Amino acid sequence: MISVNTNIYALTSQNYSRLNQLEFTEKTTRLSSGLKINYASDDPSGMAISSGMKAQMRGVSVAIGNAQETQYLLDLTDHYVSDQWDVLYEMRNLCLKLANIAVNNANPTAVPGSVPNMSDCWSLTKEIEIMQDHVYRAFHNKLDLGAPFHTARFNFNQKTIFGADSMGNSFEFGLAAQVGPDNSTSNQIDIVIDNLKSEFAGFTTPFTPPPAFSNAGYNYYLGYAHDMLDRVDSMMEKMNEVRVQVGILHERLDKTINDLNTQYINVSASNSRIEDADFADEIFEYTKNMIKQQGATMIASQANAQPLIAVPLLDAIYDGLDGQKMVGYSGVASDR
Repeated sequence: MISVNTNIYALTSQNYSRLNQLEFTEKTTRLSSGLKINYASDDPSGMAISSGMKAQMRGVSVAIGNAQETQYLLDLTDHYVSDQWDVLYEMRNLCLKLANIAVNNANPTAVPGSVPNMSDCWSLTKEIEIMQDHVYRAFHNKLDLGAPFHTARFNFNQKTIFGADSMGNSFEFGLAAQVGPDNSTSNQIDIVIDNLKSEFAGFTTPFTPPPAFSNAGYNYYLGYAHDMLDRVDSMMEKMNEVRVQVGILHERLDKTINDLNTQYINVSASNSRIEDADFADEIFEYTKNMIKQQGATMIASQANAQPLIAVPLLDAIYDGLDGQKMVGYSGVASDR
């Protein structure tokens, strides 16, 4: 059938050209973005799943950062307590020296009428008390020796580590670290750090001088040395407990970070299979589309030329009619 008013072949080729153009746009977009899902219409259910996975991945990434920041807090606490432990260690050594009454001089001779020379015991006692006051001030901040306690000077991001903060929160009773992407107790770790501020509350010294040189005996310094040895050993043991406590939490956070990284990798791989474009497949489809597009263009040109078949028929009709007119005219003329 040769139709002039309705060119079915042209309409068909135009429709396939439209479909090929849509496919070409889709493949070009995917190759340009590297994503298989660029619009919700590409894969509605896949987009919903991918959005959930992205939210989980971002939550996991934030949780990893939270865990690492919490480790920085624990590292700072460990280093700080370690420094004060070293001071106590030196105090202990001085106490042992002071306890060696067999060689220490308690009352050195002095020139009559002059101030007595400082004895070995006196020097060791003062040095021990200075270190004792240093450790005390490490966990307490006082304006002066007679002032009341203020907030501890040791903090992380303006948050008090030993003792309660301005809001009454304290690591002594545990503060939650958010180390997971969801709101559940399984995604949190309680950070518990014993309150060394209270442990060292009575560790300060009033710098009470020992008895006068004339009355000071070896028993006073020996008793002082033994008493301080017991106190220092107790404090060092408490500090070790806190460091072990911090170390266990740090190790637990290490394992949590490892688990979070594994989770991030697996969720990313799953999301990639849903969202990311397969370049090998997309290039293959793109090439096929180009061939189809060229074929549709060629067919469209032939379809548009199809109605022209009617032109020779019209020409033939016109020629035939014209010939009949000429013959009829000649006949009339001959009759006349």
